[in-house]
Amino acid sequence: APSSSSSSSSSSTLSALDALLGTTPSDDDAPSTSRSYDDDDDDGAAVISAPILWMSTPGRGASQRAGDNSGGVASALTSAAGAGSVYVAITLGLPDRSTKSQRERGVKGVELDFCVDTACSTNFILPQVAYGLDMQIVGTSPAGQGATGAVSAGQEMLLGTAKLGGNGDDGVAAITGLSAGVVPVPAPGTAGILGRSFLNCFGAVAFEWGGDRERARVDFWQAFDYAEAEKEGGLEIFALNELPCGLLAVGVTVNGVSMPALVDTGAPQTIINKAAAERAGVVVGGESGESGGGCHAIVANLSARVSSVGDNGMGGWYAYRASKTALNQLTKNMSIEFGRKKHPVAFVLLHPGTVATDLSAPFRRNVPEGKLFSVERAASQLLGIIGKKRLADSGTFVDWQDETIVW
Repeated sequence: APSSSSSSSSSSTLSALDALLGTTPSDDDAPSTSRSYDDDDDDGAAVISAPILWMSTPGRGASQRAGDNSGGVASALTSAAGAGSVYVAITLGLPDRSTKSQRERGVKGVELDFCVDTACSTNFILPQVAYGLDMQIVGTSPAGQGATGAVSAGQEMLLGTAKLGGNGDDGVAAITGLSAGVVPVPAPGTAGILGRSFLNCFGAVAFEWGGDRERARVDFWQAFDYAEAEKEGGLEIFALNELPCGLLAVGVTVNGVSMPALVDTGAPQTIINKAAAERAGVVVGGESGESGGGCHAIVANLSARVSSVGDNGMGGWYAYRASKTALNQLTKNMSIEFGRKKHPVAFVLLHPGTVATDLSAPFRRNVPEGKLFSVERAASQLLGIIGKKRLADSGTFVDWQDETIVW
């Protein structure tokens, strides 16, 4: 699979590309080496659907499409790949492009798999793919922007007419004048990346993940009535904000802290950077097992101030006090046992304060103003505290202000 670190010679690259594109059949079979396209295809379909290909992460190598032995510049992983280990890609048909072997036989038409990356500003094609096809250089591509930073400029090559879709009754879309910068970008198992400059060709793009990997697809709409779709229900609209770098983000809240998040189909996992994680009180682990360092897990048990023996000056609440005191003892024991065995797990006890639930209803009139918390606020306060805890905090008992409660 092509990668950003590929450095094969020109001759071996062209030879490998011919082999990957499946250009070895007999002359009688030559026209069937790529999909045939009809000039009378209905390019005016309201929506075009392209099946999603699940591509391997760098270094894993791509597997063939299930039931397809014809080969391709890259192929989808089988269903054995786990969640978070693959990237989204689609296939583009380039009916006017050909490899050297095809040109020698007077045959045209190739299919290339591209990653679809909503967090990439433009289109890119890998050099070892671009130079193996008869593509026209039309200038210099502008520098691009990706989720991991800027992407350098390079030669701009005209891909020509690109065909999208063609499965079932969903129709085929012909995109003319599509171009891509020739840059060795990381493109796991594919010929390159289709970014916003490609996606902006459509009125709307919908990623239909569903629960069935085999049926996952990308729908490309020439026009889309958002108001009508929202009226019919099942559609929730969130505002997209363009960041100074040119990428699109939505507003999210993590542990009560607001921040922009990239909409990135080019990432196989949900990611938060270190600075944002620290702002939101999310644990950023150090070396596991070190004193005061990060930990692999935090067990936070919900206790109550009335469990404290030292703070008990009123009596009453026998069963509730006893059950919470027992929980405190159990949690303290676990913190000692796990610490002795060097397991990087912290155990903490939390008092949420008085929360507006059915349990507190009978005595809310005695709660000082500003000290009766909604469920949402109480949860946010406790999550913020949990995010700050380290192994050194294991076995501690604190309230909603992160202040220690006497045992």
